[in-house]
Amino acid sequence: MAMLKRISLSFAVLGIYGAKLFYESSQFDDIYAALLLLTTSTPALFIQYKTKDYVTRIFRLYDKEKPQTLENLTSDEQLIMEKLNPTGSRTFNQLLKVDNDLVLLKELKWYTPYTSWEDKEGRKFFIVDNIGGLRVDRLWGIVEKNSGVNNGRYLEEIPNSNN
Repeated sequence: MAMLKRISLSFAVLGIYGAKLFYESSQFDDIYAALLLLTTSTPALFIQYKTKDYVTRIFRLYDKEKPQTLENLTSDEQLIMEKLNPTGSRTFNQLLKVDNDLVLLKELKWYTPYTSWEDKEGRKFFIVDNIGGLRVDRLWGIVEKNSGVNNGRYLEEIPNSNN
């Protein structure tokens, strides 16, 4: 994804330079400069817009002082979502709490078809389904349960059968 962002930006910069040369040349009409500028900048803008919510990695935050049991790891669970900046050269992090407000986007809107999760603040995260393999299936199950989707990933607590 980083390479796609960089290539689209460099293509747009070359288009801007070519449009400048067309505009300053007396052999070409100014409409050619405008067309070149439009045809080289539009893909870069489109790619930047569609990939702004792409998550490259997910990290879990937990307290090292507590024993590493499932109950301690999942109570007040927080994730760090790593995203790419617009140039694709660096990453930035966003803190995400796993709670009942984290849902899947049900309908694919024309302006955000590539986002998967949405939190209560309206932030969107495009997460590839297999980004963490089995380690992320529990999180996908929680988000799908909150959205009313049953893909078999969410496991409720099994009652004690020793009664």
